[in-house]
Amino acid sequence: MVTSVRNSIRFTLLGIAAGLLTPLGVVLYSLNTDTPADGIELFVATAASAVVTLGIAGWIVGRKDDRLAEQNRALRAMTERLAAISTTDGLTGVPNRRALDQRLEDELARSNRYGTQLAVVIMDLDRFKRLNDHHGHMAGDAVLRQVATILDQEKRRGDFVSRYGGEEFVALLPHADGNAAFAWAERVRARIEASAIETATALVQVTASFGVASTAPGRSGRGSAAELLGAADRALYAAKTSGRNRVESADPTSPSSSTYKAVG
Repeated sequence: MVTSVRNSIRFTLLGIAAGLLTPLGVVLYSLNTDTPADGIELFVATAASAVVTLGIAGWIVGRKDDRLAEQNRALRAMTERLAAISTTDGLTGVPNRRALDQRLEDELARSNRYGTQLAVVIMDLDRFKRLNDHHGHMAGDAVLRQVATILDQEKRRGDFVSRYGGEEFVALLPHADGNAAFAWAERVRARIEASAIETATALVQVTASFGVASTAPGRSGRGSAAELLGAADRALYAAKTSGRNRVESADPTSPSSSTYKAVG
C-alpha cells in the first residue's frame, strides 16, 4: 500500500513537471528570439518541447512497466517450477502422492458427473527389501526408476501414473472397466517380469503384484478416493498372499491372474 502511494505521488509530480516544462520551453524560445514569434513558430516550439518532455516521461514510465513485466514473468516461471517440484517424485520423475490425491479427486468427480468408469491399479514390487539388502539401495533406486519408466510408457492418453510411496505405484485409468484395467495390469506385470534391469552391481530381475478396482455403474462403496484405493489395496493384498507376481481384482466379474494366464 505504501509503495502504491509513493508511486502515485512520483507519477503525479512527473506529470506536473511535464506540464511546466512545455510552456517553459516556449518562454525560453521567445526570450532567445529578437523578433516576436508567429503562430507557426510557437506551434513548432510548443510541439518540440512537448515531444521531448512527454517522450522522456513516457520512457521512464515504460521502463518501469517493462521491469515490472519482466519480474512478473520470472515470478510465474518460478511458481511453475515450484509447483512441478512439489508434485513430482524426485527419484523416478513421475508424479508423487500429492499429485495423485488431487488427480484422483478430479477423476472421481468427472466419473460421477458423467457416469463414466474409472479404474485404479496399485502395484507393489515383490520382495523389494531383499533386493535392497542384497544389491544395495542404489540398485533399488535403479529398479524403481526403470519400473516407473515402464509404467509411464504403458499408460494410454489420459491415464495417470504416480509413485504411491516406497516401492508402490498407482495408475488411474479413466474410461476403463475392471476387465480393461486387469488386462493393462497383466501386460505391465509381464513386461516387468521379462525386464533385466541394469544396476551398478548387476543385472537384476524383479516381479510385481497388482490390485485392481473400478467404479462400475451400480457398484456401491467406491464413491470416494479412500474407498476406491482401499478396494484396490485389498486386491493387492490378495495378490501378495496368493503367491506374488500376479494381478488380482476387487471386481467379481474380472478374472484372477491365474485364470488370465490360462486363457491368454
